[in-house]
Amino acid sequence: MAVRLLLLAPALASSVAVYPLQGLGDRDASSLDPRSSRVSQSMCLGRIDPVRVDTLLGRCAACRLHGADAPRLYIKEGVDGLGSRLHDIIAGMAMANHAQLALGGVVYGRKVCQESHGLHVLQAAGSFFGIGDPRLMFVQHGGPAFNQSYPRYVSLERGVAKFGRPKPNSSIFLPGHCLACELDQRGNASWWYTPNGLGGLLRALRESFVWTRPLAFKTGVPSIAIHVRRGDVELNKSAASGPQAGNNWDMRGVSDEWYFSLIAQVLSAHVPGADLHVFSSLEGHWNSSDFDGYRARGATVHLDGDPMEVWAHFAAADVLVMAKSSFSQVPALLNDNCVIYQPYMHLPLDGWVSAQANDAQPLDTEAAEKLGRCVASKMGKKAEPALEAA
Repeated sequence: MAVRLLLLAPALASSVAVYPLQGLGDRDASSLDPRSSRVSQSMCLGRIDPVRVDTLLGRCAACRLHGADAPRLYIKEGVDGLGSRLHDIIAGMAMANHAQLALGGVVYGRKVCQESHGLHVLQAAGSFFGIGDPRLMFVQHGGPAFNQSYPRYVSLERGVAKFGRPKPNSSIFLPGHCLACELDQRGNASWWYTPNGLGGLLRALRESFVWTRPLAFKTGVPSIAIHVRRGDVELNKSAASGPQAGNNWDMRGVSDEWYFSLIAQVLSAHVPGADLHVFSSLEGHWNSSDFDGYRARGATVHLDGDPMEVWAHFAAADVLVMAKSSFSQVPALLNDNCVIYQPYMHLPLDGWVSAQANDAQPLDTEAAEKLGRCVASKMGKKAEPALEAA
């Protein structure tokens, strides 16, 4: 199986194109610097006209799995990083699907132009969900008048059970924080996303995310993409437990030794000769030389890249190795090949391979066998360099 060239929505920032902006007259927005203040302010103000919810639902297939006339669910924008915010939006889509609603929008507060990993969150959402004008998904604070409001999804379920399903085109607000966390508390993440659960949310997401630039993977050989979370994990060289012991290391950090052992396990037993790529960021806490150990093992290291381009690689890789991060979990939902998951606060899909916190042996016997079955299923019985090109 050759590397899949995933077609994803034109990414913002340093990637392919900028969607036309309303309010700029006939001027072609693609000729403007997407990081300029005029474009940035215009791109992150959200929609004002409540009628434009119909335009959103016309463009966002994952938002309207029960039709554009279904009651509309509005959720509150998250407050964490890019991956976490989009993870919450996807969880909101799953909840809307479960309740036979449509996702009508994401309500943000009084602060605008929130950035994460160098991208405005609105821009990233517009690119990821393939909706063109990213403002369509976001509603300013004090936007539409809601017919109902529930603090959590379980409260909405109780309300529907007691009073019946909301009327078509009515508006329901769900202001809870970390919808992805509430979804995980219900267990069985796959049920919320997959065709066997709720009619194809995962399929709709995969069809919406389109990338048109070539990927860095070599053609004709299996590809491995590894997310090594570093940039926002604090480096504290004076800590007693070593140079990788910042105050959030225990929750988010994973040692280089763990990754080195995993690379050895995967390459030796499953995909020898694979094209290996490591993706990470420095963010002032790390140096490029900190990744020399990966280079020595044959990896191409990508640092501080365009998040949408990174996600395109995560979604298309034959084997994706996640970090303990929504930044890799969100694109992992788009990957229909083999995903290696590191247990953390969010649950995996059923088909993913769960690793263990063992620096010497990240994959136990059961996990190694599951990965072997996945590789055999997705790439044929022998994953060797001379694979037939698509």
